[in-house]
This record gives sequence, structure tokens and C-alpha cells, in this order.
Amino acid sequence: MEQVLLSFLNSDISHISFIFNQAFNHITMKNLTINFLLIMFLGSQLHAQTAVLPTTKTLPKWKMAHINFGLGIDHAQYNSMSLNDVLAFAKNPEELSRDLSGLSEEVNTQTAGLAIYTSFSFNPLNKKTGTYKTNQELRIGAGMYSPKEAMVSYKDESKDTSIVYCNRHGELGIDGSYRFMGQAGKRKRFHWSVGLGLNAGLTFSNEMIIIQGHYFEPGLHPSTQRTMDTEEVRYEAKPVYYLRPHIPVELHYQLTNKMTMGLNFRPGVGIQKISKGNTNFIPRTGAMIIGFKCLLN
Repeated sequence: MEQVLLSFLNSDISHISFIFNQAFNHITMKNLTINFLLIMFLGSQLHAQTAVLPTTKTLPKWKMAHINFGLGIDHAQYNSMSLNDVLAFAKNPEELSRDLSGLSEEVNTQTAGLAIYTSFSFNPLNKKTGTYKTNQELRIGAGMYSPKEAMVSYKDESKDTSIVYCNRHGELGIDGSYRFMGQAGKRKRFHWSVGLGLNAGLTFSNEMIIIQGHYFEPGLHPSTQRTMDTEEVRYEAKPVYYLRPHIPVELHYQLTNKMTMGLNFRPGVGIQKISKGNTNFIPRTGAMIIGFKCLLN
């Protein structure tokens, strides 16, 4: 009887031990599976983050968006102009001395000339989104300006005579501006931009000219006289430096998917520095430009 009872207890203990081991193994495998899946998930997330961040960091901070071309008129309005102001441009002003007795003075406080422009536009990178801001741009370019003239004339109608003092120079310039942009219209074909800009220029072909000829009416240019009736004498002039803060304003119409055309304006002020000479403030500068824009995006 005792042997039967012991045999029964041993079989129950073995059965319980088997069940316990199976349960333990099942729990262990389940935990290992969960841990494995958790490690795989965290690893994939870490890999995704490390894959995205370097890509954002390696994107260029600026992306070229447009190429711009233009042809326009550049002008400046001075507060005043005098013979001393014009002679300040001459390297040797004593060479330009003339007898002006009995002649009346006429000054021209405006200068103007043709100009051609080209520039490149860049959109800034939005670091948060990894995309480029199409409503903002940095525009960098250059321009070449035809000769502009600062003149003071002395005339006497009764003597049918005139003497004109003229400073003439061309100019090469560089431009930079930061602009905010947008589109308007049902099809968004009107493109506009406005911002702040700065232009810097250096003159070339600097010369002083004295033109002696017949009397000409007030407001007319001395070139209205016949060439055979005038005498021109040219002298060396100093180079000039310009700095012009301005507000660029642009309104274009989109002609095709890749090109716009319109008007550009640059109202501003200026500083004129004559090499080894005077510094003059220009209260009004500007340009009116017919522009073309090639869209790269």
C-alpha cells in the first residue's frame, strides 16, 4: 500500500514539474520574443532618425531659383550743382580755367544714363522642414552703366556764345538685395517682390570736357549744336565711388512656365565719393528697368 501511494505521489510531482517547466519555457520565449521585437523597433527608429538628420544637414543653405536680366535708365537728383562741384572731379582743375565774365550760369542737377543688369536669385533653406522658402530670396548681381554727365553751362545770347563744363564717366556696379515675394491673380501669373537693397559702383572712362560753341536755349543739351560749330577739349578726371541703398520693387507677368517679364524700380538715396576729393550726398537715386526672369524651378 505504501509503495502504491509513493508511486502515485512521484507521478504527480513529475507531472507538476513538467507543467511548470513548460509554462516557464513558454513565458521565457514570449519575453524573449517581445524583447527582440522591441529591440528591432527601437533600432529601426534610430536608423530612420540617423538617416534623415544628416540629409537635412547636408542640404545647401541656398538654392538658385531665378536668373534675371534687365535694361533700364539709371538716374540721380542732386540738391545743387556748381562750377566748383564739377571742377572737383578734375585731376588738374587749373587747366580748365576760362574767362566767364559777362556770362550767365545754368546748372543741371540731374544725371541719367542707360544701364544693363543681370543677377541670380537664391531661396533660403527652411531648416525645420528641409524645404526652401519660395516666398523669400537673396538676389546678387551686377550692372554696367553708360556715361552720365554732370554739367554747368555759361551762356550769353547777345554774344551768341556758350561754355559748358562737363564731367562724364561710365560705371560698373554690383547689387545685392533681400526680397519678399508673392503671386497674384486667378492663375497666379503676376509675380511681385519688395525688399531692401544696396548697390556699389566704381566709375571708368573718367573725363572732363569743356565745350565752347554758340548759344543754346535753356534746358537743351549742348549736343544740339552742330559739331562744326563747337570746340571740345578733354582733360583727365578722378575716379568716383558710389553707394546706393534702395528699395527694390518688382512686378512681372508670367509669359511661360519658365519666363516672366515686367518692370523693376529702385528708389533710394546715394553717397558719391570722389577719389582724393569730396564726398557728396545724393538725396534721390533710382532706376526704372524692363526686366526678364528665367525660372529654374
